[in-house]
This record gives sequence, C-alpha cells and structure tokens, in this order.
Amino acid sequence: MVGAAAFAVGIMCLMFQSTRDRAAYDRIRGVSRVTPAPLAVQQRWSVMCVVDGIVLLFSLVAFIRDLRFPPATEEQRMVHLMGLGFLSISVIGAILLFSTRPQKES
Repeated sequence: MVGAAAFAVGIMCLMFQSTRDRAAYDRIRGVSRVTPAPLAVQQRWSVMCVVDGIVLLFSLVAFIRDLRFPPATEEQRMVHLMGLGFLSISVIGAILLFSTRPQKES
C-alpha cells in the first residue's frame, strides 16, 4: 500500500514537473504556446445538441426496453430510475437548447 501511494504521488509530481519542463524548453527555443481557438456560440450549441441527442437516444432506448422487460431486482429498479432521470434531464436540456438556439443573421 505504501509503495502504491508513493507511486501515485510520484506520477502526480512528474506530471506537474513535465508541464514546467515543457514551458522552459519552449522559452529556450523561443516558441510561443499554441492554444486552440475558442468555439463560437453556434459551434458550442451544435456540440451540445449532439451530446444531448446521444444521451436522449440511449435513455429513450433504455426506457422502452424497461417497458418491454420490467426490472425484477432492486438493482435493476435503481438503474431504471437513473435512466428516467437521464431521460428527463435530456428532455429538459433539449427544450432549453431549442429555446436558446442561435438566430440566423440576415
């Protein structure tokens, strides 16, 4: 256990050290840090629609499956309730995304 903890701490320290080493190396070479351009509002909206659509699809499939094959054990009931929660959250998210969709500029 002590060895595993020491290993985990060592990995975390090396991750921070590698960031500092990379910044120092870039400074020596005179290279500026390249960062990706931020997403536009329409791009963020599109990404959120895709993510919400995937969650909605999987939740709806699980809900329909549970109608056909009702949960029998307590664990299955818990998973069914979690699926209903995801379904309701994704429906609310779809409504919010629809109401806040970006308008076309004419």
